[in-house]
Amino acid sequence: MQISLMLMILTVTMKLSLKGEKPLYAVDCNPQDATLVASGGGDNLVWLWRIGREDKANELKGHTDSISCLYFSKDGQLLASGGLDACVKIWDNSGNLKCTFDGPDEGHEFEVGKKQKIICTGSLDATLRIWNPRSGRGNIVKGYWSFSSHSSAIQCIGVSTSMPWVATGGADNKLVIWDLQHSACRSSFEYQDDVSCLLWLGESRYVASACGNGR
Repeated sequence: MQISLMLMILTVTMKLSLKGEKPLYAVDCNPQDATLVASGGGDNLVWLWRIGREDKANELKGHTDSISCLYFSKDGQLLASGGLDACVKIWDNSGNLKCTFDGPDEGHEFEVGKKQKIICTGSLDATLRIWNPRSGRGNIVKGYWSFSSHSSAIQCIGVSTSMPWVATGGADNKLVIWDLQHSACRSSFEYQDDVSCLLWLGESRYVASACGNGR
């Protein structure tokens, strides 16, 4: 409740502060410092804010299309940003770019695996990619595994906190559970409409999901 209220206040504050700018699409709070907030939207920029000091916002440039998702690391030291330019970028809290993950197609949805220390990305090419930041060379991370089972765009991703599993929902009306240890599809479920959002229920083996038809 407190976080939701803070995000509402922040959204209003940013709209007032950035009159005339493009829409806001993504917001995330630093888990170790609730006064540090990241936002991104249609201006292709990531902004780092301090609650109460919006005039000191740090502008992070690098994406060439809208910012669609943001995620701070569990320790609060890094920020991942995903954009419709098919890139995921990793920043430190000072706004320095640490590395870039280049995807194969436009559009990205991504999730950070806190326990597994991985980044999962899904895009319009219907492929899930598991990125390992430790295998990067220079600014471009080269190492990833690629899985394909969807026949249309991946719209949502969830990483299990207790098992080496990843869940993906797609525009093809499918929910797929992936086994990272065996690099294979563990199970697949058919829906009557596109799977628009999902969430692992705590550390259980259950996933909650919702579709475009409101169910």
